[in-house]
Amino acid sequence: MNTHFPKRLINFVSICTLLICVLGIAWEVGHLRTESHNLSRIDVQSSYLYLGLSGLIIVGCISTFKSKTFGWICIVSYILYSVGTYVWSKLGVPFDRLMLVYEIPILLVLVAVLYFFFTESTRAHFGVSVSHLLLAIVLALVASFGLSMDPVENTERMNAYYLDRIEGSYYYNGKAYTGEIFSNHTNGVLKNEGAAVDSHSSGQWRYYFDNGILRKTENYIDGNLNGKVLSYYSDGTLHEEFYFTDGLPVGEYKLWYENKIELNGRYREGLMDGEWREYDGNLIKIEKYRLDTLISTEYVNVDQ
Repeated sequence: MNTHFPKRLINFVSICTLLICVLGIAWEVGHLRTESHNLSRIDVQSSYLYLGLSGLIIVGCISTFKSKTFGWICIVSYILYSVGTYVWSKLGVPFDRLMLVYEIPILLVLVAVLYFFFTESTRAHFGVSVSHLLLAIVLALVASFGLSMDPVENTERMNAYYLDRIEGSYYYNGKAYTGEIFSNHTNGVLKNEGAAVDSHSSGQWRYYFDNGILRKTENYIDGNLNGKVLSYYSDGTLHEEFYFTDGLPVGEYKLWYENKIELNGRYREGLMDGEWREYDGNLIKIEKYRLDTLISTEYVNVDQ
């Protein structure tokens, strides 16, 4: 038997764990930089906790090359945490093909590595005692508790970042969401705000430019646009005016440019119908539609 095999295996596991932690740190830092405007206070705290624990594990991985007990504690606690959180997250989840070909093999490898680190020869190599084992278990539990905290501080007003949107409906943890919803621009300024009832958009929704100026207002009933919709230019001047019924534009439509009417017409059951007038200070064109089909075009005060 090759007497160097256990040592080489330990080194291999340490290097793999170290690389995983480095990649995890890189991803977490990138996540914090790109999504900080959407993350809750608890989520940011969990991210910093993850970075701290990952750094601790990296130091532990390095210390295994000198057969330090601290290295054994770090790697074992990390594997215990990984196995435990995976098993916990899959409780009650239906079995699927991905679990068979990808997740379960990795889990079995982790369990095998954990078994190897618990063998008498490995524990003797690192000088592990019962107290060290208990410390590894405690560290794994602390990591599980700290990193599994619900990142949402108030489920009655929630950032859309934490919600799943499926076919226009909002869900939280697989359940239809009821409550206020908002999201922010990358500079932290409010981007939109509204509410949902039983997963469907409800009431007035307001949208903003990244300078804080109102961009659009909409009204919803059971997830469908209903009532007046107004949109604005970034300087706050009016841009468009719609009317909706059950998600379809109906009635008069107006479009402005530099506080002057530019286009005016009507919708019928979501289709352009009747006269549509285009202006350039003065009336320049009249188009007639019948249920979205152009019937005629008349030019006014311009060369045809």
